[in-house]
Amino acid sequence: MGRVIRNQRKGRGSIFTANTRLNKAPAQFRTLDYAERHGYVRGVVKDIIHDPGRGAPLAKVVFRDPYRFKLHTETFIANEGMYTGQFIYAGKNANLTVGNVLPLGSVPEGTVISNVEEKAGDRGALGRTSGNYVTVIGHNPDEGKTRVKLPSGAKKVIKSSARGMIGIVAGGGRTDKPLLKASRAKHKFAVKRNSWPKTRGVAMNPVDHPHGVCKTCHFNQKQALIRNRVVTINILVKHPQSQDTPHKVKRLVSLLREELVCYVVPKRSRIERVEGIFITSDMLGLHLCNLGWISARMTEKTSTKQSCVLWHDLLMIRRS
Repeated sequence: MGRVIRNQRKGRGSIFTANTRLNKAPAQFRTLDYAERHGYVRGVVKDIIHDPGRGAPLAKVVFRDPYRFKLHTETFIANEGMYTGQFIYAGKNANLTVGNVLPLGSVPEGTVISNVEEKAGDRGALGRTSGNYVTVIGHNPDEGKTRVKLPSGAKKVIKSSARGMIGIVAGGGRTDKPLLKASRAKHKFAVKRNSWPKTRGVAMNPVDHPHGVCKTCHFNQKQALIRNRVVTINILVKHPQSQDTPHKVKRLVSLLREELVCYVVPKRSRIERVEGIFITSDMLGLHLCNLGWISARMTEKTSTKQSCVLWHDLLMIRRS
C-alpha cells in the first residue's frame, strides 16, 4: 500500500509565510478617492529603486493630499520611459502619457497598459511583472465594461472604472540573460522563496518520493512506479445486447484474480461504488454479477441514451 511521502507530511505543517523581510513596500496605486474619479491629482517621481525578489523596478511617487496640507508617498511599479522628476497624473482627466494612471473607460482601444485593477479600487492586480502589459481590446459603454487581453493571451472583461498605468512594465528581457552559475541562482531565490536547489526524486529515499529507489535497481524502481499506475483497457461493444459482451467482460474481470483492489472508471459518466468496483452501466454490472465476481450492483440511469452508449476507454487503477 502507499506511503505518506515527505511533501504530504509537510502539507500538514504550518501556513506558508512569504519571505518579505527585504521588500521595500507594496507596489500599488494610491487609494481611489473623489479627486481621481472626477478629476486628477499630480505627483512627482522622486526615486526609482530596486526591490529584492522583484524583477521590475519601483518608483517612489509623492502626491499632495487634496484635502489636507500634507504629502503622501506611493510606490508604483515603474514603466519603461519613467524618470526621476517626471510628473505623474492620476485620474479620469489625466493625459494619455506613459506613467499616468487612468480608468480603463478613458483609454482608447489598442492602448498598452500595466498594473491593471481587476476590481475598481484594488490598487493593481494584472500585468505587474517585468516586461508585461495588458492591451485594451474594446469598450461597452452600455454595460460599463472593458475587454482586455492579458499577458497570457486570455481575454477578460473588467469594469471600465478600474484603473491602469499607461505603458509597459520596465525590466523586459530580464530572463533572457542566463544565470550561468549556481551562486547567482542562490542569491536570486534567497530573496524569493525556499525553492532552490531542487532534489531529483530518484535521488531520494522511498519514504520521501515515489521515485526514491536505487538508480541501478530497475526492478525496484518499476515496482515503485506502478504503485498508482493507470492501465487503459479498451472494450468495444456494438450493442448492449451483443453476444460477445460476456467475453469482453471476462477479459476485464480476469484481472481481479490477482487479488488486487481494482476500480473500473468509465470516462464521461457518473461514478458509483460497488464492492470495490466503480461501474455505471447496468449491463456491465449484470455480467459481473452473473460471473460471481461481485455480490451486488448499484447503478443509476440518467437517460435511455446513456444505457445504449458504447463503452470505451475503461480505466483500471491498480493499487497494491
